[in-house]
Amino acid sequence: MQLRSKRVAALAAGAVMAAGIATTFGVSAASPDNSTAGTSRVTYSCGDPSAPRVEDINVTITAPASAAVGDTVTVEAGTLILEGVPFDSPAGSFHTELDITLGGSASGTITATGLSNEETPANTPIPFSGGEVALTLDQAGEVSLTPGIIHSVDDGSQCTLVGEADAAATISVGAAQP
Repeated sequence: MQLRSKRVAALAAGAVMAAGIATTFGVSAASPDNSTAGTSRVTYSCGDPSAPRVEDINVTITAPASAAVGDTVTVEAGTLILEGVPFDSPAGSFHTELDITLGGSASGTITATGLSNEETPANTPIPFSGGEVALTLDQAGEVSLTPGIIHSVDDGSQCTLVGEADAAATISVGAAQP
């Protein structure tokens, strides 16, 4: 019985590690509900332009893996700010929005609103979740979703990309269903 418990614990730890590795390197994972989530590590310049803070932020975008022309889908967004702050942050202390650049068979920018931080101890990475935006798919083909500017709702500051970001998710858009 004790050997079985150790095996189960080892398998669980391996699954968590594999999921962490997949997320860290921008690998997408599909779920049974047809959604796919991918994470891109993006370098941003944040805050005051005269004395910017340059930092890496993990951006996760979740969207349906496939949809049809004319469908309106929900795109979800979350971020993990890797550099924490020197104080405890109660849940909901910070609020942001994330621009998402569309590519492939779509173009333009959509903005996921409603991101807020989870409760976070001092000096640890700060997760933000709850970002959503609706997207109507007008054309067949592959639609890529790439992280863009992060806007602070609280103070109006923003984090702009340093260089380019990789797409975090792609939606395969097929012909409209009759």
